[in-house]
Amino acid sequence: VSSVVLAESFVTTQVYSMRVWSKARVIEEMQQRRVIHGVSTLAATKSPPCRFLPQLICAFEDARRLFAVYSSRVVCELSSIVVPDEPLTEFTCRYYVSNVLLALGTRQIEGIVLRTICPESLVITAEGFCQVTDFRSAKNMNTTDGGRTYTMCGAPNYLAPEMVTGQGHSCEVDLW
Repeated sequence: VSSVVLAESFVTTQVYSMRVWSKARVIEEMQQRRVIHGVSTLAATKSPPCRFLPQLICAFEDARRLFAVYSSRVVCELSSIVVPDEPLTEFTCRYYVSNVLLALGTRQIEGIVLRTICPESLVITAEGFCQVTDFRSAKNMNTTDGGRTYTMCGAPNYLAPEMVTGQGHSCEVDLW
């Protein structure tokens, strides 16, 4: 539904990552609410900037596309460097997992559960950090009755058991 490109500011020459969505494709795939929710969730972040989460600079649109500009410079998705025949080294895995855990901890302090952690929702920045970027299925657990939610969402291969069985879940599903 979207792609990420690097964009340079004409004013400051600073390089940013810019996620671009085709409005026609978003509508065709009925993702309007999820895209708006993802950008809004990131915009509402109260915690200080974190190297493991993108910082939203601005969002805007033109006649055909939606844009969100982030402070980090994305190099690639983690899924593009994870090759089945060539596994990452243990050190690299530990490093990326620690980046993701720090990102999740930052979100969970605010009561946000992401529910869509998978290699396709993680990117590597030019600085070498792994960032969590998909907030379309994020939910503020502070607004739920009893601190649990029952919605099943996310990539089928990565669903936590609590989500599949319908027992209700909270932030623990992000660790699955």
